[in-house]
Amino acid sequence: MKIACFCSEFPPLRERSLGVYAREMSRKLLEVGHEVTVFTTNPAGSFLSTEMWKGIEVRRPELIDIRDMIPMFVSSDLMRSNYDLHVFSDMVSYNILASGQLINQLVFEEKREFDIISAHNSDAILAGIAVKRQLDIPLIFHVHSTERIRGTGRGSITIESIERRGLEVSDAIIVPSYAVQEELLRMGLKEEERKKIFVCWDGVDAQTYAPSNSDEALILELRERYGINEGDPMILYIGDFSPSENIEALIKAMPDVINEFPRSKLVLLSENVLPTELKGKIESELRGNVIVRTEYVTEIEKIAHYVAADVAVFPSTWKPFGRACTEAMACSTPVVVGAQGISGLREQIVSSGEGHCGYHVNPYDPKDVAWGIKNILRDPDHTKILGENARKRVLAEFTWDKCIERTIPIYENVLQNYVK
Repeated sequence: MKIACFCSEFPPLRERSLGVYAREMSRKLLEVGHEVTVFTTNPAGSFLSTEMWKGIEVRRPELIDIRDMIPMFVSSDLMRSNYDLHVFSDMVSYNILASGQLINQLVFEEKREFDIISAHNSDAILAGIAVKRQLDIPLIFHVHSTERIRGTGRGSITIESIERRGLEVSDAIIVPSYAVQEELLRMGLKEEERKKIFVCWDGVDAQTYAPSNSDEALILELRERYGINEGDPMILYIGDFSPSENIEALIKAMPDVINEFPRSKLVLLSENVLPTELKGKIESELRGNVIVRTEYVTEIEKIAHYVAADVAVFPSTWKPFGRACTEAMACSTPVVVGAQGISGLREQIVSSGEGHCGYHVNPYDPKDVAWGIKNILRDPDHTKILGENARKRVLAEFTWDKCIERTIPIYENVLQNYVK
């Protein structure tokens, strides 16, 4: 297959979950013999407009600033939502220019052919819709999240309408968890749209994220830096400090944990700044037991954090799928996850019985979060078994090879049954 992929994130941009997904899936598609051309963004014109990246053709159209035009075409709800006008105008510009480059330059001028389009999330689906209409080739809509999930009460009707049109027009819809599938079904999809939804769990590079890749000297250095002595329990959170990540519940859970494990240390690792009120609570009540580090760390250092930790905790109130959770599991670290609301984390962690690898908790109840942490810390032998089971589950379900095995048949089936 010759695949045109529209995705707003791709290397060498600093990689968030979407960028990691696009990178790894493009590489896997290439490995099994498919051709991939990626159309992505080029912030401030910082990167090459066209390049071959590890065998993948990457195109980054130079954006046009259309901020002054946007208010004439969008409803006022966009101005009241979480969206920044500049961000939205860049999104529209990217979609128009990327789809135009594919249609006019690659297809009409260079006479190239493409079999299928993949578009990722609302910020790339407009390009996919335009190409499908112009070239009459099938469109796969990868919905990694939705505006209703991200918006947390302040989402945009405009963005929701864009997503809704993508769901209608696309020939297949791929989501990273049953939680996202359920959210789409709550949007009132028609029967034919419901049948187009397929769940393909995301993956992780389990060869890179592995206990065998840990640097013992670096682990000792980290524990010394954080004041974690031998035998002190280390609790880890890696991620951002957005409201949905619910760090407040984890911080509020710590007094309960400390009551039973006085020497326990919680390490919060993020590139974001911790909200002032939470920082104040730590300084006044939890000084010495909670360490906050806000800076970028390398992948090898991140792996060292996972391996050093006794438990990783992600008390999210919504999470389509947990990249950091999967990385921790791959490093044989047991995990406590928020399991209410829209929670792909709930699908990742087996909370009891065969394959038990962590605990589900109520993210809105700090005592329940503390309960999950304490259950893991109480028995080191049990902790080891949970960690081993976590890695086994990753190898069985959450590698990029597994993800591509589930994804390619969907593409092939769509292409085979597409009627022009």
